[in-house]
Amino acid sequence: MTDTALSSWQEQYMTASEAYPIAVCEEHIVPLLKRNFTRAVVVRDATLAAYADRVSALHDDELAGLYWHDENHLRKRRSSGQVVHTDYVTKSDIAAESAAAKIRLNESDIAAFTEKCNAIRDLFIRVYNAYTNQPFEVMRGFTLFTPQGGRGRSPELHIDNTILTVHWAAALATFRVYDGELDDDVWNALSHIERKKKSPEDQQRDFESLIELAKVLPMIENNVGDLMITKGQLGQDLSSPQVRQQMCVHVSSPTIQENGQAGFLMTPQMPKLNPV
Repeated sequence: MTDTALSSWQEQYMTASEAYPIAVCEEHIVPLLKRNFTRAVVVRDATLAAYADRVSALHDDELAGLYWHDENHLRKRRSSGQVVHTDYVTKSDIAAESAAAKIRLNESDIAAFTEKCNAIRDLFIRVYNAYTNQPFEVMRGFTLFTPQGGRGRSPELHIDNTILTVHWAAALATFRVYDGELDDDVWNALSHIERKKKSPEDQQRDFESLIELAKVLPMIENNVGDLMITKGQLGQDLSSPQVRQQMCVHVSSPTIQENGQAGFLMTPQMPKLNPV
């Protein structure tokens, strides 16, 4: 990154530190991501929140009680983002997936949501390819529709196990991040590399402790409509202070349970390495 690349950027941040810069132009996203103290870039554009007030969630206690993804299939829970989209989404996709969660979108909003998700897909692929030379197998998109009263798919404090992720808080609910210090044992619990060394019982204990920790840490909410491009931990050693200062530690926001959720998520599926 050079000073020239950001010469036209109006310096602004989502948090008190410089870890979450706000970009309003695409040309600033990658230079901001490449700073070694950036955790995520917030893309703030009025068009991303233009119709948020027109989206509503219907309350259904029975349906809401099913929503919380905890990676335990025995509980037969469901969650937003169960359908993987490896190409552009269609209006039929958006209509069906929003209706399944009782998120109310009219025909024009379905069309607008579809168009915006596909524009985000194109943007994220451009950003990813400019940020890293690591190839991906396929770019996966997930709609995030959760009924009012349902819990978000990740109630535990976590860092995505990828290079970059994009999350659009389209309507109803926000995205919650942490921008403070954490103890070494918490970083150990957050580490995907360390997790694979642990027994299922220890992994479950870590999972439960990270749920409780997320309830007491001073988390920070973004704005409805914000697009967040977050740095993840794929292949990273979380014992390194230089790595830690670039990790986006986040959690599903309680605003999902209060209001419901309409959003969009994208992550690259990386090639599987052959075992040595």
